[in-house]
Amino acid sequence: IEKSNIYDQSEYTDGTGFNITYYNPTKKTIKYITTNVIGYNAVEDPIKDVSGKIKIKIKGVGPIKPNESAKYSYDYLWLTDLVEDSDIISIHIQYMDGSSKTVKSIKQATFDRHALDILKKFNEDTE
Repeated sequence: IEKSNIYDQSEYTDGTGFNITYYNPTKKTIKYITTNVIGYNAVEDPIKDVSGKIKIKIKGVGPIKPNESAKYSYDYLWLTDLVEDSDIISIHIQYMDGSSKTVKSIKQATFDRHALDILKKFNEDTE
């Protein structure tokens, strides 16, 4: 994950959206990437979506080629303006070759800007 953030949909409607940018550090092309996310209010209570679920599943469709990034936006993920923070619970990656991987340690899958620049440069140099 390069970055993720929540955003207020509109000053005229209740709704919070979610942006996420993925970076593919592998040598395989990503076909689909499914992420489970939870939103929290200011007192750290989880916010439910319209169907009553706390854990929201969002799906991105690739391809995301090796050493490339892709950004996805999800409008009105929560139909409230009360969402102040979010946590990514897990990521399921399906590759074009049919293999897949689930990442549950999100901190290990999140890059800070400096580390990401180093990784991208290393991958470019080894191609």
